[in-house]
Amino acid sequence: MKVGTRRATADAGTARAAVRVREPLPAPYLIWVGATAISTLGTGILEFGIVWYATGLSANLAGVVTTVVVAPRIALLLVGGLTADRLGIRKVLVAGDLAMFVMCVALAVWTSLDGVQAALLVAVSVLAGVVDAFYLPATGVLPRLFVDGAALPRALAVNSTFARLARLAGPALGAVVVAALGLTGAAVIDAVSFAVVLTVLVLIRPPLRAAPATSERVPLRRTLRDVWDDLTLRRTLVATAVIAAVVLPAVVLGTPLLARENDWGATVSGLLEAGWIVGGLPVTAVIARWGVWRRQLLAVTAGLLAQAVGLTGMGLATSPWAAGAGAVLLGVGVAACTGHLWPAYLAATPPGQLARYQAILLLAQMLPLLVTTFVFTSSVESVGAPTAFIGAGAVLLITTLWWLAKSWMRPVGRTRHTG
Repeated sequence: MKVGTRRATADAGTARAAVRVREPLPAPYLIWVGATAISTLGTGILEFGIVWYATGLSANLAGVVTTVVVAPRIALLLVGGLTADRLGIRKVLVAGDLAMFVMCVALAVWTSLDGVQAALLVAVSVLAGVVDAFYLPATGVLPRLFVDGAALPRALAVNSTFARLARLAGPALGAVVVAALGLTGAAVIDAVSFAVVLTVLVLIRPPLRAAPATSERVPLRRTLRDVWDDLTLRRTLVATAVIAAVVLPAVVLGTPLLARENDWGATVSGLLEAGWIVGGLPVTAVIARWGVWRRQLLAVTAGLLAQAVGLTGMGLATSPWAAGAGAVLLGVGVAACTGHLWPAYLAATPPGQLARYQAILLLAQMLPLLVTTFVFTSSVESVGAPTAFIGAGAVLLITTLWWLAKSWMRPVGRTRHTG
């Protein structure tokens, strides 16, 4: 074959591959993404209302409400993953949305008749945490039942983009709703949002299917061993755990402490917390449109380095603008890492163990927070918020070097599984 012919054939193959990558995502999937975003927005509104009313009753109650949501999530996540694999991912999602719809309706009726009590807020938070433990592993893997291959990262990025927008708008809308309609109005809106996503789940049918029969024969202990024995999956879990352990305490708790220490005020604190969400939006939008970068090693390395620089910049900032730029860069880095790591993790998951693998990934994000949240706040008290941010940046810089060292030994994305 002549060189020109060979080159033309290669170019044609590349063009066909590009067309395949950029094929439109299935319409039912996009409908589900929109419905899920509405549900996320409704949940954000209600969560704001619950925390607002809890702080009005007692500062300690606000801490209790937050804790009793997280505790059942962590305790039951693996059970939720196993249940979704064995009963069916879509069935678990339908049951979860139905349970939340009933709970929101009951909350609206109760508060309209008898007002808001501390016990009610705690009970609602516990129930929400229990439902989340079953719902989160299932909703995280549903995209794989709609698409696979090169379209999977784009599908996850679309979902992530709309979820980020919903989470960004939730607290602000929550403040408006609670001020105008109280907790009853927030519960009604959340119930409507769950009714929307429930209706969509009942009507749509994902074209791909998991393999529940396989999951019944694979014990959880073997799944945990298989995940840890796979070098690529293990690196993904470790990187995810470090990002969650370092970034989340800095964003959620660190930004108000940093703003207070620098006398920037509450408005700047809120903008800094929103900054990392805003920073991630263009990254997820690019992945949603064009897919992930083929050089995933460099993409994840750049993402980790951006987080390290962003956190360090926030610590060194002498003005709100400089801190805001660091927060945006932090968001860019987080989105670059998760946008490349998580689709590869999901693609490498055995079909019969989708939800349980997702539960393991979620645990990698949640468990370290039990320790690092206390470590970060203690560091702020000891050395101040700016130094604590610089220390967090140093941890992510070390993680970047570790990632490079491990990745050169085995390229990211090459996985094996024995399930």
